[in-house]
Amino acid sequence: NNVIIGYQVDLPAVPTCRLSCPIPDPVPDGFITTGQNNEHWICDFGWTGSANLSCEFDDSNFNETDGCTVTTALTGCKQRFPCPPADLRVFDACTYDLTACLEIGSTTTVGDYTGAKPGASCDISCRAPMQGGVSAATCPVNNTDPLSPLQVKLPECYLHCTPPPEIPVGYVWIGNNSNFSNMSNLSNLTDPASAEWECDSAAGYGGIPKITCSMSSIFNSVTALTDCFIDSVLSGCELEYPCLPPDADTCVHNITDCIGLKAGGSCLVRCSLPMFGATEEFTCEQFNRDPTRRAEGELPECYFPYDCLPPEPLPEGYEKIPGKEEYRCAKGWIGTAINECKIGKYCSPLLHLSGCIQLQPCVSPTGDDAICGLDYAACEIVHPGELCKVTCLPGYIDARLLNDTSADESLALNFSDESNMTNETANATSNEPEEEDDNTSDNYSNISNDTSDNYSNESSERTESNESLPAVHVTPAPESIEELSNFTVPVIPPVSCPKNNTAEGTLIVYFAPPCVFVACPDPFPYPVGYRKTESGWECDDGYTGTAITYCNECNASLLFWGCEQLQPCATPVLP
Repeated sequence: NNVIIGYQVDLPAVPTCRLSCPIPDPVPDGFITTGQNNEHWICDFGWTGSANLSCEFDDSNFNETDGCTVTTALTGCKQRFPCPPADLRVFDACTYDLTACLEIGSTTTVGDYTGAKPGASCDISCRAPMQGGVSAATCPVNNTDPLSPLQVKLPECYLHCTPPPEIPVGYVWIGNNSNFSNMSNLSNLTDPASAEWECDSAAGYGGIPKITCSMSSIFNSVTALTDCFIDSVLSGCELEYPCLPPDADTCVHNITDCIGLKAGGSCLVRCSLPMFGATEEFTCEQFNRDPTRRAEGELPECYFPYDCLPPEPLPEGYEKIPGKEEYRCAKGWIGTAINECKIGKYCSPLLHLSGCIQLQPCVSPTGDDAICGLDYAACEIVHPGELCKVTCLPGYIDARLLNDTSADESLALNFSDESNMTNETANATSNEPEEEDDNTSDNYSNISNDTSDNYSNESSERTESNESLPAVHVTPAPESIEELSNFTVPVIPPVSCPKNNTAEGTLIVYFAPPCVFVACPDPFPYPVGYRKTESGWECDDGYTGTAITYCNECNASLLFWGCEQLQPCATPVLP
């Protein structure tokens, strides 16, 4: 009863349709079917992969008669190819042995390709004299790339050095076995080739033998192979020398046991009779190559069982304490006398004295160390503990005396005290007891308000410790006489030499007075050839020229030149 145009039929259910892929015609290479109805596809022999039959509609070719066109295809299988032969040129022919890989390199041919069969492998070993493990080169079982080379894993090879054609003197080859006498040396545990050698001790050689080698190669055009050559070099064994005995006084030490001591050996040094003491061990360095080397060790302390005689006369600087068997430093020397019994001539015991050092005088500065305008004449040599005064040179004036008349009297008094003190100190610094030295320090401090004493003590301590003396303290002098009105008179202590000075050439320690240059005084007597008139300097009688003077301000002295002595003419020499 349908009266509707275009009404679609009622379709209660859609049928289930499954596309059945037709077999492609022709069947491509590499695919075969299995099963009763040939419904299962697999890869053919010589091929690898997973076969897959697939198809799809081609709607573009639909017609009422033939229906839909179906496109079908077999995929998933690839042909297996052999691996090309190994190219020996890319391998070190002197290190690796690839002979077995050459044998499988032409076992299989597929199409245009010949090589190792997929899945085949060959051993790669180390070529003698190289040693090491064994690895393999493999062609993958499912190799589908005809240009893919063998998959190679090279073994670890090391060069085992062979004995040289001629074994040098000093070396002994003990063979390539595990029973080596020097395998205990750790350096050889990782060097088996060196462990096959020993130094020829019978010939006097010692050391740790080591063999090194290098490989070289030449291509042999006849055999088309590479010929390898090894060059071995031995080292480490050198001629050993015995050690000389210790350098010792044979009157004190018995070194007989150390005569001819071999390298690596030891000996004992004892005290020579009648002396007694400990025994010490001496050793000779292992593998000694120095014929002048002596046995090494510490000589024992050796003592006499009885007293020894004092030297006659006593050495300079020492004297015996009256009534005692003791000694002390003589006058002019300081320190603590030490007496030791030592060996004298003909192995006889003799008293040895030490510990006393001679006192040394201080000297005034010269050259660059001297200060312009200062007169060091009174201080050229100052004995330890003595005092002296540095003044201004003639032509200079002490700024203290210009500004304060009371300072003139005070300084004059101090300088007078210095003169007395100098004499007292000279008598007190020879070899008096320590209490008198303390009194000297007290007197010294009275001279300059404790400044000099502290300064002297500091200098003494520094001298004894070999340190440099303090720098000279210079009181700045006025630059001109006009500045004297504002000048403050300083307290300037006297100079001194440390009372315990033992260093030769020590400079005096002093404070420089402020000296102001005034003028160069006339020299007295006048220099030869010059005289002074009311108009100035001129050449003296018997001299000719123009007198020229120059004032050297640093030492306030006049320099003269320009006058030359008249000379008589000589008698002519006639022909």
